[in-house]
Amino acid sequence: MAIRLLHVRTVRFSIAAAAVAGLAVAATATATAASPSAPSTDQPASGSAGRQAQANTKLVEYFSDQLFNDFNLSVVGKYVSPDYLQHNPTVGNGPAALEQFVTGVHAQYPKLKFTTIRAVAEGDLVFLQNQNVVAPGATPLDDFDVYRVDNGKIVEHWDVLESQPSSSANGNSYASELSKPESDYAPASVTAQDKGLVLDYLTEVTQDHEPSAIGQYVAPSLYQHDPTLANGSAAIEQSYASLLAQNPYYGVQIAQVAAEGDLVAVHAHVRDTPSALGQSVVYLFRVRDGKIVEEWDSTENVPATSANDNTMF
Repeated sequence: MAIRLLHVRTVRFSIAAAAVAGLAVAATATATAASPSAPSTDQPASGSAGRQAQANTKLVEYFSDQLFNDFNLSVVGKYVSPDYLQHNPTVGNGPAALEQFVTGVHAQYPKLKFTTIRAVAEGDLVFLQNQNVVAPGATPLDDFDVYRVDNGKIVEHWDVLESQPSSSANGNSYASELSKPESDYAPASVTAQDKGLVLDYLTEVTQDHEPSAIGQYVAPSLYQHDPTLANGSAAIEQSYASLLAQNPYYGVQIAQVAAEGDLVAVHAHVRDTPSALGQSVVYLFRVRDGKIVEEWDSTENVPATSANDNTMF
């Protein structure tokens, strides 16, 4: 859990970053190929639900790679639903708006490199953790895309993107995975327990304002990828104490959640007060032996206006 969950920060984007935020606008594609850098679990998912989630992941990874790295617009017509719903505030609904957006991004950043780092899929949802570089040597943009897939078509999309900071309180990169062992595999029963643990943690900490939950659910040696926080559960406890003292009406509303292996991804609306626009945040937690051992996140301010009427959630 990072200060981005415990505190609504001010996140500013350059015009370039704001444009590339639509990278989340991507849709899903077929299971014939996957992003070259996107790892998968060590063991195959069991059951029809697990196989479908894996197929959805491969579809989305393929789509993203084709659309943003190869500028292959044909995948939009092939894999995006005609009634596609868009939650990126800079893009309208439907395949045509997506094509227009991607065309503009490609014209402005012809050397854009889109790389998927991790994927978490459950049911009809796929979370992708990505890193984008608009040109060689440019500051990376860290983002999460969330897709809803129905019968081989991308029907809905959310995203959160921010510029990578120049320094970090913990020294851990956005893309690295430090907790051991490196395999993300876990039996379905353990994955379900991990998902419940994360949801209990978020509820008790961010909604019930129970500081004791941090020590109960977070490993003291937590590897932290939020650049504003040091490693370990103590840093979270300190940031939460400060946050609640300043913002007693702080709250978090969970929008989407998916769990796969030992990873749990959560998309949430974070606000200091009930009337604040707040921020859209995606968190990725790694759970081992009943404790959160590693956490990644990306944060984006909710704008006052949007190109669609769907909100960012």
